[in-house]
Amino acid sequence: MSERDDSNATFEYVGFGFTLKEATKLMHHEVMRKDKKGKKQTIKNTGVILGILHLNEEIELVVQFYEEAKQFTKSEFESQLDVIS
Repeated sequence: MSERDDSNATFEYVGFGFTLKEATKLMHHEVMRKDKKGKKQTIKNTGVILGILHLNEEIELVVQFYEEAKQFTKSEFESQLDVIS
């Protein structure tokens, strides 16, 4: 990730994580944890991106899994999840 420069932050590009455009394009897509890759896709190992949050100067995605809802920054999302649809 590049060095942060707050002078370039806007509503569209806050905190240098997801842009608003990137985040909204991912809405309602299914995701699977990378550690479950290669396993059969089931309701228990699949999540759905259902929301967008703006917290701590960064846009985060909310993913609903079978047992929990969890929020992800862009770096967390890219390292832990794969979009499957």
